[in-house]
Amino acid sequence: MKQKLFIALSVLLMCSCQQRLIVIDGKFDDWAAVPADRLAQASADENARYKDLYDVKFLADGNVLYFYLEFNNEKAMYDVEGVDSICNKVDWFDIFMNVDGNDETGFNSWTFNNSGADILVEGKWAYNFAYARLLTFPADANQNDWAWEDTGLEGCASCCDAVLLPNGHKAIEGKVDMAKFPMPIQSLKVGVYGSTIEWEERGILPQVTIHEDGTDSMSDLLVVPMQ
Repeated sequence: MKQKLFIALSVLLMCSCQQRLIVIDGKFDDWAAVPADRLAQASADENARYKDLYDVKFLADGNVLYFYLEFNNEKAMYDVEGVDSICNKVDWFDIFMNVDGNDETGFNSWTFNNSGADILVEGKWAYNFAYARLLTFPADANQNDWAWEDTGLEGCASCCDAVLLPNGHKAIEGKVDMAKFPMPIQSLKVGVYGSTIEWEERGILPQVTIHEDGTDSMSDLLVVPMQ
């Protein structure tokens, strides 16, 4: 009897240790319970040049990168292949990741400071990231060229249905399966932008900041603690 009780308690403790901090269910209160030293977060302020992405959060847990994205819920008229169409102001999300710890390799985006991004996950929130693309940047490519190569790997990311928040914004939470990355992860830095169906940038975090003299400056990617 004692042996059975010991086994049951061991299984219970093992399950507790393996419990995920984030559950992808469209209920966002579990993000508040994430220890501050494990969370990477950025918000847009009044000086942001691109204002339609309001808040982002990232948490690395093993081979999973969890994300929370809060963005503009509005729609607008866009010319889509010659047809006037009412579309989301924020349609696509591009998640750039520097995973090799080397800023001298990888893509240097016009949206982030010295990003050196090696991995790009690109998907639509309206499709729950079901058709998200996983792209890699060749180590020998010019860092200022859009030289991304599609890996063709499917199922790299997913997210919940978008939730309408009391403030009128929409938000999603989701995850990226980093086990699918075709390269080892030495460290992790992340930036994200949201764009229209026509790839016009609408929101960028960490933000591009407008200064009083009319110039602007880009931000470094967020450093995501790894455990």
